[in-house]
Amino acid sequence: MLIFIAGVHGVGKGYLCKKYVESNQAIHKSASQLIREYGKIELPTSKLTENIDRNQLILLAAVDNLTQNGCILLLDGHFALASKDGTITAIESDVFKGLKPDGVILLQNDIDLITQRINERDGDTIKYNISSLIEKEKSNAKKICSELDIPLKEIYSASITDFSDAIEEIRRESNARA
Repeated sequence: MLIFIAGVHGVGKGYLCKKYVESNQAIHKSASQLIREYGKIELPTSKLTENIDRNQLILLAAVDNLTQNGCILLLDGHFALASKDGTITAIESDVFKGLKPDGVILLQNDIDLITQRINERDGDTIKYNISSLIEKEKSNAKKICSELDIPLKEIYSASITDFSDAIEEIRRESNARA
């Protein structure tokens, strides 16, 4: 089972996934972590991306490898990315068709909190429009989940309980479809 955990950098994807995995049988990987592990490439710490298409192909291969054993994989990633020059790019739906997620949790939060977290984590000035990235992330998530006919759970300022409940809802819905 693959549950895609989406949201812009700094929204809390990694934190919530790690907390969930501590008390549940699941694997958590970030998309960038899988791209590094399987692509033998170093990604910049700034989170800005040079070669989005190549990275997505590496991601598909990595996820396919991890989900073959029937585990629950929480894949933390994005529906939109900012390139080095600050251009906001939506990830193509073909990538998600290839991933075959059972559902998506879209995490959202206050833009000031997201900005603060990014600045603290990266220690660098943000080189893209966060509002535009948030909007592109949300609109592309809705579009792709509709195309794939999979559940989309949107959570604003999620607690671990909210997050766990959303995962369980997706699991139940997936089992009902099977």
